[in-house]
Amino acid sequence: MRTEGFARGRWVKLTEAAHLLGISEITLRRRVKGGKIPHDFRDGKYYVFIDSDPLGNRAPVQSSQVEALPTSTLSPTFHRTHAFENELFHLRESIEERDEVIKCLRRTIEDQQTLITFLEETLARHTEGPN
Repeated sequence: MRTEGFARGRWVKLTEAAHLLGISEITLRRRVKGGKIPHDFRDGKYYVFIDSDPLGNRAPVQSSQVEALPTSTLSPTFHRTHAFENELFHLRESIEERDEVIKCLRRTIEDQQTLITFLEETLARHTEGPN
């Protein structure tokens, strides 16, 4: 059972997810059990959420999307995963904003260092005077 188009991705069986990700089932199972990959356990099988975005930039899952699914298919693990995915999305946004600020500050520092070097050279030429 799959839920296509859900939060720019889809739920697939663990075996298919391993194939799509290019890793072994054992590795994927370890990551699932370690809580590193969004997953759900239904009807005795693991389902893994696969992003359709190859960079892993997920849009937050809207509450209306979760409420639209039959509650019988949603486990407590799914609800926790939903909350963590939304938190992760917002943290990624914050990190991207911070990274942009850091880039801007680095450029400013480089510009200031260039200006300081120029002013020091100019000062040295003026203080030496004619020989």
